[in-house]
Amino acid sequence: YTLSTRRSSDLYSDTGAVWTDDVDGSGVILLATSGSVNTAVVGSYFLEYSYTDMAGNKGFAIRTIVITDQTPPVVTLS
Repeated sequence: YTLSTRRSSDLYSDTGAVWTDDVDGSGVILLATSGSVNTAVVGSYFLEYSYTDMAGNKGFAIRTIVITDQTPPVVTLS
């Protein structure tokens, strides 16, 4: 579980994940196996990364991305 907060004006680039296994070794998961992030919509997004080893054991991790509105309103005098 990791938490990352972004402003709605930011671009999001998936940093992937790394898997390790006592028998299979290690490797990189370049893209989330489920989930997506829409930086144009404020909210929480969940990306899951998973790997299944040669014995059929599945490991996974979830990254939470929070898109927030940090732009203040514009006030104009009339």
